[in-house]
Amino acid sequence: MLRPSPVLLVAGLGLVAGPAWAQPAPDPAAAPVDERDLQPEDGLPKPDPEDLRTGHLLLSVGGGVWAPSAGFTPFIDGFGRLDVGGTVHLDVGWGLSRHAVLSATGGYSRVVGANCEGCSADSIDAGLRITGIISQGFGFEPWASYGLGYRYTALSFGDGPVSEGAPDGTVHALDLARLQLGGNYYPIPSFGFGPYVGADIGMRGFSSPRAYAAFHGGLRVTFDPMRIGARATPGVVTASR
Repeated sequence: MLRPSPVLLVAGLGLVAGPAWAQPAPDPAAAPVDERDLQPEDGLPKPDPEDLRTGHLLLSVGGGVWAPSAGFTPFIDGFGRLDVGGTVHLDVGWGLSRHAVLSATGGYSRVVGANCEGCSADSIDAGLRITGIISQGFGFEPWASYGLGYRYTALSFGDGPVSEGAPDGTVHALDLARLQLGGNYYPIPSFGFGPYVGADIGMRGFSSPRAYAAFHGGLRVTFDPMRIGARATPGVVTASR
């Protein structure tokens, strides 16, 4: 019987293994390339727009119609109830984040509609407000806010029959919930305006408290001096360099 020579066995193994040993190491640069050239609008994650609210001073002025409930003023014989009036308010805010602003607020409201001739009420309020903004860096920014504060109201009895022997016309109250919803449209990055609606819910009198509510709505204008010079691109606002 013929037996294979050890030399021939070694040579045969060398011929089989040689091509495998000769294969070059994988090249990382030769990984498959995606040639589809995908863009952000194709579904890739988009980065957040530049934060243009944190640390910014925001000034807002608003005004409109203001209508209190019957419990807003105490019952005074001959005075009746106040129906509707106007209001203006000022907010000085500081951006806590891209979605939150803390504001000091102050306002003035004048209400008429009492039964007596010349009777009215002047109401001054001051407090704090926290505003949440759903979006930031877009042309339209919806917002919602919650606040509370102190309210001082002075009643004017005019020349009607109630003027004789009328009680003190001073009313002190606390607005325990100032709720507002609105939205601002920004034609330029530093200036925005838009409608709002709201309700002030509170308690007047401290010896015998009485709940009240006042409903209001109108237009609000917002100015951000730190956005002056920012440039707007479609959908996104970026600071100028």
